[in-house]
Amino acid sequence: PSPVDGNVPFLPNVLKVFLENGQTKSFKYDSTTTVQDVLNSLFEKLSIKCVNHFCLATEHVKITRKNRLTTLDPKDTLTK
Repeated sequence: PSPVDGNVPFLPNVLKVFLENGQTKSFKYDSTTTVQDVLNSLFEKLSIKCVNHFCLATEHVKITRKNRLTTLDPKDTLTK
């Protein structure tokens, strides 16, 4: 894979989260970091109180088809 995807440089063990309001948040992770760990950090950084309405998702970008979102299980590690 290319080390640079568009304007987002590749950084090993750094997860970049794109928020709907256009902001980005970056998180360092290791083999034990879970999706829930990232969510908890986001909730704290953004002062989110109603946490039941949020999740992390990956976006699968397809040139020939509509992009698809897949929600991530909070129990999974980021390295999975």
